[in-house]
Order: sequence, then structure tokens, then C-alpha cells
Amino acid sequence: MCASCKLGKSGPSDGGAGGGGLIKALAGLVGFEGEIEMVSAGSFSASSTTKMLFTIKKDKLRIELPAMPSLNFVFLIDGGKKKMWWLTPSAKTYMEMPMPTTTTTPTPATKPTAAKTGKTDTVAGYSCDEWQVVDAVSHVRTLVCVSSGLSFLGLASSPLKDLGGGTWMDALGTSGFPLRAETFDPSGALINKMEATRIDKKSEPDSLFEIPPGYTSTSTLAIPTPPPTPPPKSTTHWP
Repeated sequence: MCASCKLGKSGPSDGGAGGGGLIKALAGLVGFEGEIEMVSAGSFSASSTTKMLFTIKKDKLRIELPAMPSLNFVFLIDGGKKKMWWLTPSAKTYMEMPMPTTTTTPTPATKPTAAKTGKTDTVAGYSCDEWQVVDAVSHVRTLVCVSSGLSFLGLASSPLKDLGGGTWMDALGTSGFPLRAETFDPSGALINKMEATRIDKKSEPDSLFEIPPGYTSTSTLAIPTPPPTPPPKSTTHWP
């Protein structure tokens, strides 16, 4: 699993639902401080859901998978320094990476289209309006439920405004924050779904966004592997 690939950028294969589009939207939460818990299905595991925790403070983001200790890692983004770090607590190592930026501007022929469906919903206690975004090249379709009630003031004043985006984020611009995003391939099969399950506005300590003492730098991405599954116990009873 390359979580940094999914979290740092996205492409037409996933419509941006699980990658840079979400991070760019998080960057637009100017003035928000606290935690946003989201559940993802499809991006990291084809057979189960994955709980993701995003901690936000000003121009800093912290991303982790609290429900998967076997894949223990922490991903930090500092918009002021334009840097990211992959932390592996089990090995007490970190790898520094430059923050990806938007490198291309969609042309009229490749720009995704976005339109309201007329549906509304409530996700994690916030009302949201549903949008449909269609990628002009891959024809991947994403249904995004967007809320404007999370201090979303737009990316213009955010140090993270240059982060690479995603298909639906490029289409919606600064319309609001995506509380739910469901991406479908051209046949209608679900590729990925991400949905907010908890939003907690609270003060966060600066230490959460810093490399802990005792960690050493590495040039190799350390991806923890789950321990092997023990063989099932025999049910045969011998005399």
C-alpha cells in the first residue's frame, strides 16, 4: 500500500475521491481546528472499510489510520514549509518529501463538468448538497455531498492552496467541503467511497504536527506489513 501516493495526488482512475482532491479540500478549511474522521472503502481495501483520521490546525494536516495498528504510520503536511513527512512509529523513522503542487491546468476539452443533482442530505451532523462531477477524459463519475458550514473560506488564503487537486475538486473549486464522495467507473461500478463520520472542533497541540524526539531520517519509505495470519486450529480430536 502506498498511502502517500493516494493521499498526495490522484488521477482519473479514482476521480480524485481518495487522494489530492480531499487534501486540497481540507486545506480550504481556513479557521477550522480539530478532527475530521472519515471512512473509506475501495481506496485502501477492496473488501473492508478503512477509518481515516484527519487532524487540522491552520496550515498543518495530520493523517493516520487509527483502526489499523498493523499499518501504523502518520502522514504530516506543513503548508508553510511546503513539505510532507511519512512517519513510521514502529521503527521511529521519518521520510521527508516535497509537497506536490498543481502542475497542469485543465483545458476546455479535459475539464470535468459539475452540476447539482437537487438532492440534499445530512452527514456527520452537517447539511450538504449533492453534486455530480464527470471526468471528461475517463468518464469517471463522482457524487459529492458538499457542505458550506465548516468555515470553508476558500483556498486563496491557505498556504496549502497549491496542493495538487483531484477531478471533483478541480470542478467544484471553492464551493464547499465534501462530507461524502462516491466515485463510479463508466460502467457504474463503485470505485471508492469516503464519508465523514465525526467532526470535532477543538484545540490541537502543536506537537501533533511535529516529528517526535528520537526519530531518525530515512531515504526509504517504510511501509509496515501486517503480521502473518496464524493457521486455523485443528478441530480433529485424536483418541
